[in-house]
Amino acid sequence: MSIIKNILLITMIASNIFALGQAKQPMENRIIEIRFSATRCYGFCPAYEVIFTVHNTAKLVWEPFHRNKIIKRDSMFTHIAGENVPSSALESDSLLVFDAIISDEQFDSLTETFIHNHFWDMEDYRERITDLPTYYFTVLTDTSEKTISMYGLEPPQEMMNLKKYIENLIMKIRWEFSGEIERK
Repeated sequence: MSIIKNILLITMIASNIFALGQAKQPMENRIIEIRFSATRCYGFCPAYEVIFTVHNTAKLVWEPFHRNKIIKRDSMFTHIAGENVPSSALESDSLLVFDAIISDEQFDSLTETFIHNHFWDMEDYRERITDLPTYYFTVLTDTSEKTISMYGLEPPQEMMNLKKYIENLIMKIRWEFSGEIERK
C-alpha cells in the first residue's frame, strides 16, 4: 500500500509543479479588459471602440459617420456588419452595437501580444500631421489602468503590432448585431 501512496503523492506533487509552471499572470495584476478605439478623420475613417474581456465577451460600438461608404470600402466593417444589419441602421445617427464571444485562447493570446510588445513601457505617439484617426489602446488589470494613443504615419512597430493583431482578431470573430443606442 505504501508504494501506491508514494506514487499518488509524487503524481500530486508533479501535477502541482506543472500547474505552477502553467500559471498565468499574478491574479492582482492580471489583464481583465483590453479596449481599442479609433476616432474619425476628415475623410471616411471608421470611428469605433472594441472591448475584449477576460469573461470571453467582445463588444464593438460603431459611430455613425459615413457608415454606408465605409462598409463598401472596408472589409473589416463588411465582416462586422455582415448581412444582419438593416440598411436603416447604417443610415441612422445612432451608435451601432455588436457583441461576440471570444475563446480563452483568443483573450490569452491578445494579452500576450500586449505583454510581448511591451505595452507597459509605451508612451503616446503623435506626429505633426493632419487628417488621420487617433487610435487608443487601454489595458485594465485588477489594480490599474493604462491608456496610450497613436497618431501618425510611422508609429513604433510595437504599436502597429497591437493594432494589426486587434484588427485580425476582429476579423476572426463572429459578430452579432445587438441594436442601436443614441449618442451622448
